[in-house]
Amino acid sequence: HVFEYFVLGVQVFALILVVKGLKYINLLFILPFGIFVAVIDECLQLISKRGASVTDVFIDLIGFILSGVIMAILTLIIKSKINKKYRNKF
Repeated sequence: HVFEYFVLGVQVFALILVVKGLKYINLLFILPFGIFVAVIDECLQLISKRGASVTDVFIDLIGFILSGVIMAILTLIIKSKINKKYRNKF
């Protein structure tokens, strides 16, 4: 579960970067989406009689949050390198 939601988080973060650009980084914006998907996933497990668990939602969110943090750090590193490159040109 952690890996699946990690990949989902990377995809959502990348989508926001493509749509909003490097100027807009807000982890709190994507967190509700991760919670929504994790809760829906557990609700679907109730329907299929596999059993749902609140613990699974938290485990899913760990992967989602971890991807957001890693992507934010990578984005900040890239932004600083871009800014440094342009500062040295002038």
